[in-house]
Amino acid sequence: MIQESVRTLADFFSFDALVGIHVLRILYFAGAVGIPLIGWFFARRIRAHTPDAAAETFSAFAGTMRRGVFLSFFIFFCFFIEILWRLLCEFLIAFLQMREALFELTGK
Repeated sequence: MIQESVRTLADFFSFDALVGIHVLRILYFAGAVGIPLIGWFFARRIRAHTPDAAAETFSAFAGTMRRGVFLSFFIFFCFFIEILWRLLCEFLIAFLQMREALFELTGK
């Protein structure tokens, strides 16, 4: 039992074993929630650290547009990034499934 665990860990750190599909699914959900939150955090941080002259220029620009336009842009950007994140995770899951199928065919 312990030898199997040590062997599995050694295989993982020597890159003989890859991350499992279940780990990628957990990573996907963490990214699906985390990416918009991190984007919102950085947007607020950038806004807080903007010099006064740049903030006035932005306020003049934003005064001509509604706040809803900026919110719509943020939602569109998050939606776009979420699609890219989903595609990346699906690609990795498909790669791991193909790898497992090839190992089954070769008998390893």
